Amino acid sequence: MPYLIFIFTFGLISFPSFAYERDNLENENPSIMTDEYINSPDIERERYLNNLIQKGIQAHKRKDFNQAISFYTQAIGREQNSSDLFFNRGLAKSEGGYPEEAARDFTQAIKLNPDNDAAYFNRGIVESEMKAYGQALRDFDKTISLVPGDAKALYNRALTKYALNDIKGALADAQKSRKFYTALRKRREVAEITSFINSIQNPEIQYQYEERPPEMYYPQPRRLFGPQNY
Repeated sequence: MPYLIFIFTFGLISFPSFAYERDNLENENPSIMTDEYINSPDIERERYLNNLIQKGIQAHKRKDFNQAISFYTQAIGREQNSSDLFFNRGLAKSEGGYPEEAARDFTQAIKLNPDNDAAYFNRGIVESEMKAYGQALRDFDKTISLVPGDAKALYNRALTKYALNDIKGALADAQKSRKFYTALRKRREVAEITSFINSIQNPEIQYQYEERPPEMYYPQPRRLFGPQNY
């Protein structure tokens, strides 16, 4: 019976722009509006950093993953405490075919923000790709503990349990996931999960799946993850 991790890639985090318009700043704090302030090294640094981030996001959207990784790496060199930057670079590495490096970036994103459920989820995905199912299971467990009712994580955990021969656990998670997707009226997801459930309940039925590109879920994020440092 074939086994495929059903990959839902969480979208890129869009960082708020660093572009400062003089009129807006004057309204917010007229006392600091001087040419010296606008041209200060801190403001120039933020503008440059934001430029790197936006270039990374655009390259990522074009699927130029190596270039996106390069821009994110340059940005991280200037802002090393951003969970979001490590998360975005992890996504680029994951989609670019560097799962081990992606896992390391997701790990760093988690160290900087232990509540970054998207980092746990995506680390679970790349661990599954590397067949490190025990580690993937722990990451999907953590994702679900942070976001109860996460249909994506529940289904991926079901597939992971199935790979670990926990058939009862896989069935329970798949049924929960299908329930949530049914409430969301996600027919294609419901159909695929139903096929998976049928294959468990009726082993003689081959599990049929329709492979869909990540673009169905990309680059729209479920929500912004972690603290916004910019």
